[in-house]
Order: sequence, then C-alpha cells, then structure tokens
Amino acid sequence: GNNYRNVKPLIINGHKFYLTQCKDDKIFWLNPQPGETFIKSLYSEPYYNVGVDHPQLLSQIGLRDATEENYAYRSNIAKKQVDEWISAGIEPYTQSNERKKLLEVGGGRGYVQIAARERGWKTVGLEISDYCVQECRKKGLEVFLMGLPQFGQGYPPESFDLIAMYDLIEHLPNPRDDLKVVRNLLKRGCYLTTRIPIFSEDETPRLHIAGHHLWHFNQSSLEKLLEQEGFEVFKSFESGILEFEEERTQNMTVFARKI
Repeated sequence: GNNYRNVKPLIINGHKFYLTQCKDDKIFWLNPQPGETFIKSLYSEPYYNVGVDHPQLLSQIGLRDATEENYAYRSNIAKKQVDEWISAGIEPYTQSNERKKLLEVGGGRGYVQIAARERGWKTVGLEISDYCVQECRKKGLEVFLMGLPQFGQGYPPESFDLIAMYDLIEHLPNPRDDLKVVRNLLKRGCYLTTRIPIFSEDETPRLHIAGHHLWHFNQSSLEKLLEQEGFEVFKSFESGILEFEEERTQNMTVFARKI
C-alpha cells in the first residue's frame, strides 16, 4: 500500500537508500533493505577503527573502538550493563549456586561477555563480523560466526537464562524473525535485554545513525514489537546519549521476560 513516506535519501558505500517511515506506527526503516553481503562488508575492521583511520566519517558511520582509551570506556560501560541485570533482578547464579548461561548477540569485540564472565556467567556470543569473532577468540571467548537464525537451527531450545542484544535490533534485516529465535532459545520465564536509540514520534533519525541502522523505533513501537513476539516488558529506562556535533539521540535499555 501507500501507508509510508520517503523522508530523505542516503548514500552508503556508494549505494543509494531512502529513509522511509510508516505513517501508522511511526517506525523508520532503510529502503531498500541491504542484503547480507552488504551488511557483512559493512561490519569489517574499518567500521571499528574509523575513529583513528577516518575520524571525519564518525558522524556518518562506525564506532570509536580503536584506542586504549576507547577500550577502557567500552569495558566500563559493559560492567555497568552487567550491574543493571542485577538491579533488574537477574542474578548470575541459580539457587543451587550453578552458573547461569548468557547469549550475547552482536557483541562486537566481546566487552559484555568479558564483564559477564567476571561476574560468574557462562557466556556464548554470536557475531556476523569475522573480524570481531577473531578478536573475541583471542580473549578466550566462545563466539560463533553466524546470526541468530542459523544458530537457532542447531542449538537446543530453552538453553539460556538471559539473552543480551545491545545496539543490535536496529541493525537486523528481520527483527521479528530474530526475536522468535530469541524466545525459543530462552528458558521459560527468562529474560531478554536490549538497548536501542529511541526517537519521539515526531522526530526524524539523525544522519549519524540513519546511515547504518535498518530500523528506527520510538518507545511504544519497540515495546509493541516485543509484546507481539511473546515478551513482557517489565523495566525500561534512558541509558545514555549518542552525540555527534550538534546531533543528540537518546538510548533506551529495555528488560523483557519470556511469557
């Protein structure tokens, strides 16, 4: 139908896309959706080193993750995130003192897995970036080079106590499909946590994240998506601001329980 509008054009790696918005739920998406080859080429080593190699491009794409200062900053953020789990009532040990099992999806260089392991969690990671998988394995982490759909086909259901998807849902070509896998992999009554940039319904996503995010949610559309896929949101809070030059975007962290 025609229940959408093209908001503005974007050029990414020489390819033209449009930022498009659904008129009903106000979700934005990248149109057309890029294919798997494009996405895998995007999250290669230059994406993580752009802050050193091409700092002028940070306002458009990539992460500051290339210096000792960057590493320390990201490590500290990861430790705070693991503390947030405990604040939400999610402990790393069972009542019989067995270590619980975490799956982190899209964890980059493995900061959250490391922080979780230090607090007692058994951890498994998934990454589509070959570069990040090699970086994680150097640190002794168990990380598979694949996305959720492929992993879910070969891993036993109801295996995990917690699944973490930080700064990820907005990057997924088919978030609903991935959330179905997440629900299948979680034990009954266990937890999903995610963090994504949030926009108010009358905002347009900023250039510094519009270029490499496939989806852009407001709080109500994110919570609606989670509820439709079999989760109960029980805690959400603002968790830091993405800031480039004059552009500021609020992040939101959400905790949801499999129902």
